[in-house]
Amino acid sequence: MAMTQKQKLFAEKYISNGFNARKAYYEAFGADSRNKQPSYPYTLLKKPEIAEYIAQRRDEIYESINIDSKRITQELSEIAFAEKGDPIYNTSAKLKALELLAKSIGLEANKMNYTIDISFNDNEEDL
Repeated sequence: MAMTQKQKLFAEKYISNGFNARKAYYEAFGADSRNKQPSYPYTLLKKPEIAEYIAQRRDEIYESINIDSKRITQELSEIAFAEKGDPIYNTSAKLKALELLAKSIGLEANKMNYTIDISFNDNEEDL
């Protein structure tokens, strides 16, 4: 199914405003749309033709400015593994970069479980 002009405008506004669906919906469908279903902007995002259009446009934009997963990972790595005391990247920036890197390579899904076996010996002679 083809998109309507308003749906295409919604998709363009969504991309240009930093992926704010509600704001894009109001801009594309007019001020009177504020009184309609508040969940409709998110319903539009689920429509296959709109989702595909947004993904295609986003990829075109990223490609035009040379952004890909390798570059993002490289930049995050530089922040995450900056030397201690780096004046540009503080601890919170490093922690956030580490968190994003872990998510990007799937580490957050792999929970680490450890079992520690501690035995106590009541024999005073061993002390």
